[in-house]
Amino acid sequence: MSESEEQDVTEEASNEDVASDVEEPVLSDEEKEALLDGIENGEIEVHSAQGPRYAEVRDFVISPRAHMKTNSFPRLELLNGQFSATMSKTGEKLLNVPFRVFPGNIETLEFAEVIETASTVSVVLDFGVEPLEGKALMFFPSDSVAQLVESFFGGSSDKPTLQNSGFYTAGEKAVVQKFGEEIGECLKTTWEKLSPIQPTKPKAYLSSDLIEGVDAGTEVISCSFFTKINEAECEFRVLWPTETIKPLIPALKDQKRDSDPTKDARWASVIRSKVTDSVVRISSEIAHTSMALRDVAELSPGDIIDIDNPRDSTVFAKSVPVLKGLFGVHDGHYAIETTQWIADREKA
Repeated sequence: MSESEEQDVTEEASNEDVASDVEEPVLSDEEKEALLDGIENGEIEVHSAQGPRYAEVRDFVISPRAHMKTNSFPRLELLNGQFSATMSKTGEKLLNVPFRVFPGNIETLEFAEVIETASTVSVVLDFGVEPLEGKALMFFPSDSVAQLVESFFGGSSDKPTLQNSGFYTAGEKAVVQKFGEEIGECLKTTWEKLSPIQPTKPKAYLSSDLIEGVDAGTEVISCSFFTKINEAECEFRVLWPTETIKPLIPALKDQKRDSDPTKDARWASVIRSKVTDSVVRISSEIAHTSMALRDVAELSPGDIIDIDNPRDSTVFAKSVPVLKGLFGVHDGHYAIETTQWIADREKA
């Protein structure tokens, strides 16, 4: 066989290989539909790594006792929007630069998950929210700390850096605390209609520190807020431990609260314990007299108004009569010896 003949034979063989690849059998559209129908109705056996199985659809029933966790807090979203508007004005006055706050996501997380969102050591503030029991938290990543410190001291850099992001001086913490105090006042204003709260002065910690009453597994409702200082954007969070605001969660979710005598009694007990610590102004009324209006109109400085010798007296707490007593002198001072509580105030 000549060389040209061998070349022709080789080309024919390669062409046959290509043709065999192209002519490899495939399923037609009718065959595909029949196969899918067979799998759907279970007539065709389907194999897997665990052995044969047959396609089927089973009913999924949600157990009556199943608990579905949700992050839906429509009332809290509304409060966060109002807080952002108030804090924007407050922050601009504090820093004396263009300042805006925008509400972000609301998530239910563990405290450790919040800490892990920052790649470097952050600043955490804790503060009380009387009359609620427990505490709430504020979380400031290092870039937010740097921007607040820069702006507070009159700097204009859009990308300030701290000397050491794992360490904060007393001055830097003080700036964050001051900002946290303003946040607390704005929260007090925006939450007033839902529940009057009295934020206490915040304490500063590093995110690596141990915070009394808060551990890694503490469940918190995390409210993110984004700030724009000049042109720099950063973030801070307000964290509400669920145990702290448990009495308010139905209201934050806009749910109708079912009456629970046990919970109501606990809430009433908390309120009573806080009310007894309140400071009120006490006054008393020790004498009465009657005068004609003509005589009152003719009074002038230095005139004497005669009264009977005072005996009975009434004690008032913020203008509300609460006690009856006898007027007299004790240890050289005028005093009232209380004799009875006033049960019917309308008759007092």
